[in-house]
Amino acid sequence: MLLNFMDSCRVPCGMISAESGYQELTIRLLAMNSGLDTQKLAAGLLSSDQQDKLNKCARQLSERQTVIYDEPNLSIDRLCMVARQMVTRYGVKILFIDYIQILAPTSSMKGKPIREACIYASKQLKQLARTLNVPIVCAAQLNRSSDEGRPKLSQFSESAQIEQDADVALLIWGKSECETYLLVEKNRNGRTGDISVIFKKDQVRFIGVGTK
Repeated sequence: MLLNFMDSCRVPCGMISAESGYQELTIRLLAMNSGLDTQKLAAGLLSSDQQDKLNKCARQLSERQTVIYDEPNLSIDRLCMVARQMVTRYGVKILFIDYIQILAPTSSMKGKPIREACIYASKQLKQLARTLNVPIVCAAQLNRSSDEGRPKLSQFSESAQIEQDADVALLIWGKSECETYLLVEKNRNGRTGDISVIFKKDQVRFIGVGTK
């Protein structure tokens, strides 16, 4: 979902990932824009026509002002430093973070419960957005109870602080194999509601089909 948002941006944007590597993210972006299967892309199993299409897509992506940074075991303090560099050095206007619960605790939080580290990370991201004056779009996991039906804001894993700090909260609901919705459950400055989408798994791409 973060890549879908980033792909729609027409301003300089940055992705900071503690979950997926640069190569994996790039393959997904290429799949979204070319319409090619991600597994075939990763394996290099493409026809000559598909290779031409991929090359054209890669050239177009290279012209965009997009910065991707990946680091395993990334701490929130390190993330904030990288984010500041992206904004000051590359003029990034929007930041995407993948994802809050996987961030390693800062040195002052080591040995404390994961919940406390998550609360700290959420507050730091909120402050970072205000300091840098850019939107920060951060992915977050829900707890396992969300699998039992329509997900709720109260089901963010580890901490309710995420719900409190977010200006907008968007939940993904796979209602059935054929029905997927994006639930705008919180929006401080706009509407809430359900957005019906189609998820094209082979291209890891969401396509909107209507709202209600």
